[in-house]
Amino acid sequence: MGKRGITRPMAEKETRKHQEKQMNEGDGMSPPQRQEMLRMHHMQTLWVCWALILLGIWLVLSPLTFSYGKSVVFPGGGRSVWLSLDARIAAMKWSDIISGLLLIYFGWRSLLPNRPVSMRAACFIGIWITMAPMVFWSPSAAAYLNDTLVGAIVIALSILIPGMPNMIMYMKMGAEVPPGQVSEHTARPRHPGGTLVPAGQQSGVE
Repeated sequence: MGKRGITRPMAEKETRKHQEKQMNEGDGMSPPQRQEMLRMHHMQTLWVCWALILLGIWLVLSPLTFSYGKSVVFPGGGRSVWLSLDARIAAMKWSDIISGLLLIYFGWRSLLPNRPVSMRAACFIGIWITMAPMVFWSPSAAAYLNDTLVGAIVIALSILIPGMPNMIMYMKMGAEVPPGQVSEHTARPRHPGGTLVPAGQQSGVE
């Protein structure tokens, strides 16, 4: 019987060699290249940091803008809450002011690349802003709606839009040509001259 291309064991052997070569050589990216990719990605998403700073300023000014002590709401059914009305108003005010200042600080730190802790901290601040109206039983509908929307936007800006912080520094780059495609070409039979045999004529090649 003549040659009919590589057999399955040979193809698996080629695949193993390819994988071992990738493991030995790494993913083909040096640390400076990763740093350059990180810098380019940071420049493309730099607007996110400024948006976080602006949202922080908005939160700091929210207690003065909406005046949480006006249009106060109470739980339905005469239920009591664990905080008095004055304490609820003060807690919401200080929660927004402190959260806003922290957003300004971490947004400012994130203006430089390779600051993953700042983006994660901003995400956690966004989660807290979303939960604060429920924890403190928001005294006004405006405060509840404001914190819920701002918190959701902060979470989206810090994690969902730019992606996981510093993922470029650790992700693996695949090969340009997957091993399966290499095997597909080399597994086809060839003429004595080395040219590939068309698919319809493979059964007659010996």
